[in-house]
Amino acid sequence: DELGVLDGTAEEGGRVVVVAAPEDVADVTRRLTASPVAAHLPGQGASPLDARLAVLTPRETKGLEFDVVVLVEPVRVGAASPGDLYVAMTRPTRTLWVLAAQGLPEGWDDADG
Repeated sequence: DELGVLDGTAEEGGRVVVVAAPEDVADVTRRLTASPVAAHLPGQGASPLDARLAVLTPRETKGLEFDVVVLVEPVRVGAASPGDLYVAMTRPTRTLWVLAAQGLPEGWDDADG
């Protein structure tokens, strides 16, 4: 949905990055490759930074900005380093989505949904 929103609002369509823990990147990429958004992923040998949709680790996103960030399992992302979680959460210029089937990190209030 975010790619469609960006089509109408961002230059060159905008970019979405899915940020996952290093051990989850392959699985997230595989799932997206089998989904309707697969065409937006980087092609074989292409840089993920040139694609409209990429799956990266927090450290790969450090120093970069994306229109939309989808943070997958923040507890797992922050397990190696709280700094990784901070980096992941500060990459979006428009929207941050958090997907957390395994719960939220300590101190996060999920009462507001």
